[in-house]
Formats: sequence, C-alpha cells, structure tokens
Amino acid sequence: MTRRRWAWVAGVVVALVVALAVVIAPKVLERDSAREAIAAYNVALARATSGLDPELMSSVTTPAEKQRVANYVTLLWAEGTRLESSILSLEVVSFEREGEGYSVTVREVWRYQERDRVDGSAKGEVERKGMTLRYTLVRVGDRLVVERAELLEGER
Repeated sequence: MTRRRWAWVAGVVVALVVALAVVIAPKVLERDSAREAIAAYNVALARATSGLDPELMSSVTTPAEKQRVANYVTLLWAEGTRLESSILSLEVVSFEREGEGYSVTVREVWRYQERDRVDGSAKGEVERKGMTLRYTLVRVGDRLVVERAELLEGER
C-alpha cells in the first residue's frame, strides 16, 4: 500500500473510533451513573431499616419512594424488629432510557438478619437472598434518584 492509502485508512479508522466513542461512551456513562444511584439507594435502605430511620433515604429517592420505605420501616418497628443487612452483589441486567429517566433491571443478592428493635438480639438465622428488581430513576438537579423500586422476582 502506498503512503497515501495508509493515511486514508488510518483516517477512516480514527473517524470510526471517534464515532463509536461518541455513540457508546454516553450510554456507558449513563449506565454507570444509574448503577451508582441504585447502589447509593441500597446503602441508604440498609441504614434506614437498621436504624429504623426512613429520613436516611431523603438524598437518594423521590418523596413518594421515601414514603414507601417509611411504611416498611413502620411495619418493622411495629413488629419490634430492625433489619441488619448488606448488599453482596448488584448486576445490571437491562438499562433503558425512558423520557428524562431510566428503567434499570438488576439482580441483587442481600445478606440480612432480623434483630430485636430494643436489645438487638438475633431473631433468626442470617439469610442470603437473591432477587430481581426494576428501578425507575429520575434526575433531580444534577443527580439520579430512585423514583420507584419494584420487586420482580424473589422474596416478597
């Protein structure tokens, strides 16, 4: 190949790489941002159900989702239970843009143990549960928050 042809081929390759980066990079960044928002939600949820304090959800959810968590926390409190939990894995299964937000389906594995609300004693064995959830995320200011977390498969 002549020098001129090599330069042309190199130019085409560079143009293709740049075009792919422009098309693919934003989606990868959006997907990473969505995963980070879901992970932050899960950390806040673990803290909220352990400390029986739904206010810990304020920075990672919409008011409606925070209220759903508050309802669950109230149920735990009424049962004399708090939940000690941690997320072991979070795998994004699907990711779709929906208007200004996203619908993200994830597989999660949690470790948890129910404890007495007052003295902290164990109310059973440590459990490990896998589940599939769909998160609806919306942008609030410059960050993504969970508008709705919906259990699709696993423990109810």
